Amino acid sequence: MVEDPPAKEDRDTTATDSTGTIVPETGIDPTIKQNALTVAEAQLTDVDRQICVKAYIVGTAYKSLNNILLWPPFTSSTSILLSDTPIVTENQTDETIDKNSFLPVCLTDRASIRKKLNLKDNPELWNHQVYIIGTRDYYMNVLGLKKVLEYEIVKDQE
Repeated sequence: MVEDPPAKEDRDTTATDSTGTIVPETGIDPTIKQNALTVAEAQLTDVDRQICVKAYIVGTAYKSLNNILLWPPFTSSTSILLSDTPIVTENQTDETIDKNSFLPVCLTDRASIRKKLNLKDNPELWNHQVYIIGTRDYYMNVLGLKKVLEYEIVKDQE
């Protein structure tokens, strides 16, 4: 018996090459990527709007933005935080970072995406850019991104 291929929502959109470097498989449509929003732009969009954001994965949060982790090791696999700039460990501390500059992303809607994007299991994604498509919604008591549909790790940091 031949099995049906996995539904699009269950397919991975990233893979690794022989050196373990993350590379896109199918990825997000180039037209959508051209119109990707920054975190600052995404924070101005309406609730329930589906958007594509291009940003750095800089940390995780647990229950609220008052409980964030911005440096490894990461202990939460249910969320990631996006930022327009990467974390610079020598010059930044928890006290000097503006928590309002983060876009929290819920990873609990789809197990396949959670498995590939969470920093607890994938610490090598820390400070990597990603395109991520999801729905603007309240998460951790602020407007964030939920119902992630698709993502693509940026192969060459731009």
